[in-house]
Amino acid sequence: GQLQASYRNARTRLSALNAFVAENIQGMRIVHLFNRQSLHFERFSRVNQRYCDAQVESVRVYAFLQPAITISEGVAVALVLIVGGNLVLDSGLEVGLLVSFLTYSMSLFQPVREIADKWNIFLAGMASAERIFSILDWNPEGGLQDIESRADPYPDLRGHLVFENVWFAYTGEKWVLKNFSLEIQPGQHVGVVGHTGAGKTTLISLLMRFYDPQKGRILLDGKDLREYDKRRLRASLGLIQQDVFLFSGSLHENFTLGRPEVLADPGLKRAAVELRAEAWLGPRGEEELNERGTNLSLGERQVVSFLRALAAHPKFWILDEATANVDSDTEERLASAFKQASSGATAVLIAHRLATVRECDQILVLHHGEIIERGNHAALIEHEGLYARLYRYQAAMENQDETLGSQRV
Repeated sequence: GQLQASYRNARTRLSALNAFVAENIQGMRIVHLFNRQSLHFERFSRVNQRYCDAQVESVRVYAFLQPAITISEGVAVALVLIVGGNLVLDSGLEVGLLVSFLTYSMSLFQPVREIADKWNIFLAGMASAERIFSILDWNPEGGLQDIESRADPYPDLRGHLVFENVWFAYTGEKWVLKNFSLEIQPGQHVGVVGHTGAGKTTLISLLMRFYDPQKGRILLDGKDLREYDKRRLRASLGLIQQDVFLFSGSLHENFTLGRPEVLADPGLKRAAVELRAEAWLGPRGEEELNERGTNLSLGERQVVSFLRALAAHPKFWILDEATANVDSDTEERLASAFKQASSGATAVLIAHRLATVRECDQILVLHHGEIIERGNHAALIEHEGLYARLYRYQAAMENQDETLGSQRV
C-alpha cells in the first residue's frame, strides 16, 4: 500500500511538472518580455524538486524489498545448514541429500526476486492506469447521440429565440444572469453590450448549450433548447469568437473542418474575395499552420474564423467581439461580408465597441446579469442612459485619436 501510494504521488507530481513546462513554453514571449526568467526558473526548480522527492520516496520504499528477500534467503540457507548438518552427524542423513536440499532452497528465492520486480512494475503501471481511468470515467456530455456520424443542421430553423425568466450561475448562487427575459424575432439582429462581467459571453454558452440554466427556460422556435440534439443545434449556429482557435494543419482544413466540398461554395468564394482572402481558397490554402496558427496575424485568424462559420451556412449567427483584433479596413470588410451572409438570418452580436452594433434592430445593455436598457441605437441615445454615455465616450476617444493622427502627419 505504501509503495502504491508513493507511485501515485510521483505520477501526480509528474503531471504538474509537464503542465508547468507546457504552460511556460506557450508563454515564453511573456516570460522574456517581462524579464521573469529567474522567477519561472525558480518555480520550475520547486516543481521539479517535488517530483524528484516523490520519485526518491518510491525508490526508497522499493529498496526494502530486495534486502528483505536477501536476508530471508540467508536465514533459510543458515537454517538448512544448521538443521541438516546436525541430522547428518546424528542420524546418518546423506550429505548429497543435504546439498540437494540446500540447492533447492537457494533456487526458491530467484522466482521470489522476479515476482518482486514484476510487482514493482505492476504497481507503477497501476498508478498510471488510475489516472487514465479517472479521465475515461468522466461522464460524457449529455445529449450527444451518435457522435460517429455527421451532424446535419436543422433545415427548417427560423431563429425565433425566447429567454423566459432565465437564472444562471456557474457556482452556487452567484447569479450571472438574473431573471433574464428576452425575445428575438426571426431574422432580427440583436446587439448586446455592457461592462466586463455583465453576462454577455454567458449568453453564448447557454445558446450553444455548453451549460443549461438553473431556472427558467430558453425556447428556439417555440421548443425548449434542451429538447434539441446538441450536435445538430450547434451545426445550425455560426459562432465567431474573439479568441480564435486554429488547428495545426492547412488553411483548407481549418475552413472546412472535414468537409472539403465547401471550398466550391460560391458564397464562400464571394466572402473570400470581399475579405481579400481569395488566395486562401487556392494553392495558398495548402499552407501548413503552426500550432494554434501562430504564423497568421490576429486579423488573419479572425478572417479564417469568419470563413469557417460561413462554410457551415448557419441559420443563427453569434458574434463575440468578432472584430476586436482587426484593423478598421478589415473590420469594414468583415461587416460587409457578414451583412451579406446573414441576410434573413437571426444574429446576436456581442461587442464592446458600440459602433459594431449601431445598426442592429435591437440593442440590449446588460449590467450584472440584468437588462437595464433596450431599444435601437436612436432610442437609446435619446434615453440618455448608460448606452448613450458609453457611445459618446467612445466617439470622443475616436475623434481624439483622429485629431492626434492628423497633427502628427
